[in-house]
Amino acid sequence: MFKSLFQKEFFHDRLALGLAVAGLLLGILNFLLIILRVQSRDYDIPIRYTQYGGSPIELGDWYQLYGFASFCLIALGLNLVLAMRLHPLRRYLAITILTLNLFIMVMLFLVGNSLIGIAPTG
Repeated sequence: MFKSLFQKEFFHDRLALGLAVAGLLLGILNFLLIILRVQSRDYDIPIRYTQYGGSPIELGDWYQLYGFASFCLIALGLNLVLAMRLHPLRRYLAITILTLNLFIMVMLFLVGNSLIGIAPTG
C-alpha cells in the first residue's frame, strides 16, 4: 500500500510537490497555533459566528475549539493522500485538489485565529 501511495512521479512534479509542501506547512502551523492558543476556561467562549437567532456569536465550551485542529489534520491528510493517489492517473485533478487544500488551510487559519482572538484570555 505504501509503495503505491508514494509514487515517484508525484515527488518529481515540482508544482504538485510545492503545493503539497505549502499546504502541509500551513496545516501544521494551523494545528500548532490552535493547540497552543486554546486555554481551559470555566466559562463559555465564542465558538461560532451565525446570523440565525438572537446573538450573532454562539458560545460553547473551550475544548470545542479543538475541532478546528482536528479538522485541519483530517482535511490535510485526506487531501494529500487523494492527490498522491490521483497524480499518476490525472495530474491536473491532483493539482486542483492540492490548490483547494491550500485554500482550505488559509481559510482555516483566518477563521481559527479570529475565533481564538475574540475568546477572552484573562
